Amino acid sequence: MTIILDLDYTLLDTGRFKEALASVFAACGIDEQRFRQTYRQTAEYDPSAYDYDLERHIRLIAEDLTCPADQLRAEVEAVLRRCAEFLYPGAKEFVVELRQRGFRVILMTMGNAGWQNMKVNHSGLAELFDETVLVRADKAAALSRFDTAEPPVFVVNDNYFEVRSMRAAKPNHNYIIKRGPKETRDDLGVPILDTFDQILEEIQRQIN
Repeated sequence: MTIILDLDYTLLDTGRFKEALASVFAACGIDEQRFRQTYRQTAEYDPSAYDYDLERHIRLIAEDLTCPADQLRAEVEAVLRRCAEFLYPGAKEFVVELRQRGFRVILMTMGNAGWQNMKVNHSGLAELFDETVLVRADKAAALSRFDTAEPPVFVVNDNYFEVRSMRAAKPNHNYIIKRGPKETRDDLGVPILDTFDQILEEIQRQIN
């Protein structure tokens, strides 16, 4: 059995993580509105991918910085080192429980490989996964690497649109949406759940 977990807004409260980053940028003269606008521009620099890169972000706001860029880098790194604080309550216990139930546990996260790796490593989750898959653009295509996995294969993700594309590509997998702050819809016929306990119960129900 294999379970493929998303990171942002599924295991990691990325909203709180970004708030911490926004505070660091604010201390260097970049207010929250400007931070969020330029964060999005940075991540969407390549329209074919979601690729947040700190150095690109610094270049975007360089003229407006009121502190040295090296100071900003150091403060951002300090936030990254605190990633375990931004996990949703029960996230680590959820992954541990999946392993105890005999699942091969995979993390599949989309974004800049270096940035995502730092988040995973500092979250304290890295050693709990059998494999970490870093995807720059297309999670649906990345699922092909699990074509030979013994069923059932479960995919847990907060993003409705990602689930829709993955389900279209690999309809034989079992999908669960973990409700987060992003828009979701109930037209896919997959469970939309709020807590890790509910997800565990749903997985057990489908296995039985």
